[in-house]
Amino acid sequence: MKFARDVDVTRWLEALAISEETLQWDGGNLPKLSKHRVVREEVQALFLSSFVLGGRIVEPFHPESRWVLFGGDSNGKATCTDIYHS
Repeated sequence: MKFARDVDVTRWLEALAISEETLQWDGGNLPKLSKHRVVREEVQALFLSSFVLGGRIVEPFHPESRWVLFGGDSNGKATCTDIYHS
């Protein structure tokens, strides 16, 4: 996987007021959690604590722009997730 630096998304993430209420879970997101052996609370913990933007995913190609975040939960379990915004 290759990443590219994205200053605009970095600023967007820094400006977000992320809370459990602002995280959006749709029917497409929830089934993927078990596929990757994580639970909703682990992904939420990544967003609600300190995380690092790895960058925009440039390889492999995706039809929409995606970015990867790295972080962890309060138990020290490392987690990463990809995000997109329209």
